[in-house]
Amino acid sequence: MLTSLRHHSDLRQRTYEAELTSTSLQYLSKCKAKYLELSRLLEEQHLPNAVTTGAELQQLLDSCPSPLNRSKAILDLRVHTFYICNLSLPDYFTGPYATQQGERAGAIA
Repeated sequence: MLTSLRHHSDLRQRTYEAELTSTSLQYLSKCKAKYLELSRLLEEQHLPNAVTTGAELQQLLDSCPSPLNRSKAILDLRVHTFYICNLSLPDYFTGPYATQQGERAGAIA
C-alpha cells in the first residue's frame, strides 16, 4: 500500500510539472507572437498600431505566471521590448516617417 501511495504521489507530481510546463510554453508562445507583431509593425512604420501592440505585450509581460516571471526567456523579452519601444522609436521620428508626416503637415497648413 505504501508503494502504491508513493507511486501515486510521484505520478501526481509529474502531472503537475507537465501541466506547468505546457502552460508556460503556451504563455511564452503568446508573448513571442506579440513581440514579432510589434517588431513587424515598427519595421513597417505603423506606429499607432505598434503603440497598441506594445501596450498589449507589456501587459502580457507584467501578468506572466509566477514560475515564468523570473525565467531568462521573459527577462530577455522584457529587455528587447524595452529597447524597441523606448530606444528605437526616436529613430522613426527622425527618419523617413518624420519626413512624410512633415510633408503632410505642410500640405494641411
